[in-house]
Amino acid sequence: MDEYFLDYLICQYEIHRLVKQGENEIKITASQFDVELELEPVILKGSFGVYHRDDVWMMDAPVKLEQGSILKQGYPFYHGSVIYEGIYTAQAGKACLLHVPDSEAAAVSVTVNHKYAGLININGRKGMDITPYLEAGENLIQVKLCVSMKNLLGPHFDPDKPRRTAWPDMWKKAPAFGIPKPEEYDLISYGLEKGIVLTE
Repeated sequence: MDEYFLDYLICQYEIHRLVKQGENEIKITASQFDVELELEPVILKGSFGVYHRDDVWMMDAPVKLEQGSILKQGYPFYHGSVIYEGIYTAQAGKACLLHVPDSEAAAVSVTVNHKYAGLININGRKGMDITPYLEAGENLIQVKLCVSMKNLLGPHFDPDKPRRTAWPDMWKKAPAFGIPKPEEYDLISYGLEKGIVLTE
C-alpha cells in the first residue's frame, strides 16, 4: 500500500489478484481493540461496471458509455469525469457558439483542439463562443462533465434528497435492518441527456 484515497487515514490496497468470480468476502481484523476502530464503508475501485440486478448491486464488465445518464450504464457510484467529444468542421470567418443542454454536473468545461476554452453551464452560463479556438477545417471539440462525490459517499437514504449540501446527521437516516435495494438509493443522474449544439 503506497497510496491512499481522499485522506491519508483511508488506506488503499491492490486486491485484484485475490478476487474470484462469484461471491467474495472482505474481512478486516485488528491485532487489538481500539476506540478508533470505527469502520467506514469499503470502496472498491477498478475497471468494472456496477449494475442493478435482482434487487442487488452486481459488478460486471464495463460497457462503452453512450449519451444519457451514467447511472444505468454501470457508473451509479462514479465520482470522476466524463468526456464527450466530436469533430466540427469550421469555415474561415464564421463565428460558432457551443451550447450544452441542462444537465446534472458539478462542473462542465470545454476544450477545443486540446486548448482549454473555459467553463460552461455554471451560474446560468449556457453558451460559449468558441470561435477564437477554431481552425479552418476539422476541429476536435471536447466537453468534460465533472461528477460530484454525492453518489459515491452519500448521503444515500435521506428522505429529503439533499443536493449540494451535506451534514453528519444526513448519514444517520438509513434502513434499520437488511441490505437496501438499489432503488432505495438517492443517486444523481449525471450525464448529458441531449446532444451538444454548435450554432454558426
